[in-house]
Amino acid sequence: MPPHPLTGARSILITDDEKALRTLNKLIIGGAFPEADIQTAMSADEALRLLLETRFDLIVTDLQMPGDYDGNDLARAAHDRGIPCVMVTGEPSQANTEFLSGLLGKPYSREHLITALNVALGLRLTEAAGIENSRQSAKA
Repeated sequence: MPPHPLTGARSILITDDEKALRTLNKLIIGGAFPEADIQTAMSADEALRLLLETRFDLIVTDLQMPGDYDGNDLARAAHDRGIPCVMVTGEPSQANTEFLSGLLGKPYSREHLITALNVALGLRLTEAAGIENSRQSAKA
């Protein structure tokens, strides 16, 4: 049975230099999060530019891509903005997990991808609830 997707992911960025994987991930994620606006980028450089223009709820990225930046750089930038980032890579040992909400080695299944995204969004929702509870406690 496929994992039940959480709600709340309104804007998702998928970054991978392989067009087939960008397209496949967009189809998988779009099926699990039909309400989401999904954008794609073919490099971390392009994704970092999009990150300056758009508030994303979740980022899915490859690690190794052409350009000046890689998936680790994108994950750090996402982390600095409070955006969960799930990395999908053929080289998981090279991923800097400090800034990741999830890590999948290629190849991965649809179920593993959706589960990783739900966990990442769940962590974000839990953190947001904790912040809101702290604010309410401070007002009391």
